[in-house]
Amino acid sequence: FARQLKMMVASYTPRRVFLDVDELDNLDNIAFTVRSNTEHLIVLMTQEALHRLWVAVEVTSAHLNEVPIHVVHLSADVTSIVSDASSSDAEYMWSGSDIMELHKVGLGASDVESAYRHLAQLPYYTLPMGAPFDEQQRQ
Repeated sequence: FARQLKMMVASYTPRRVFLDVDELDNLDNIAFTVRSNTEHLIVLMTQEALHRLWVAVEVTSAHLNEVPIHVVHLSADVTSIVSDASSSDAEYMWSGSDIMELHKVGLGASDVESAYRHLAQLPYYTLPMGAPFDEQQRQ
């Protein structure tokens, strides 16, 4: 579904559309890309999204560098996930080695917590994953 959304967004802009799953081997590059080469960050909110370390890096980097964040809920039941994650203690969401990865890119658990609180305050779009492509484009 993320690739489908990438194609949809790319059809509306001449700019490069970046999909994080293509760049997961180096979290430092993701943080740099969001910080330096991203005009807007679109977060596809799923049940697991905010528990993925690279998503935390992206959202936190965007928040700290004032990159506009747009939240897309892929189902109605993720609304509580955002508020739950924003009130969670980030240090308990990941392993010690994950926290070390955050530190390598210059981020701390308190940065992630602040970014997730910000994310919970943002308006969001709902995009039905199972809807036909032309219906999704109208959303």
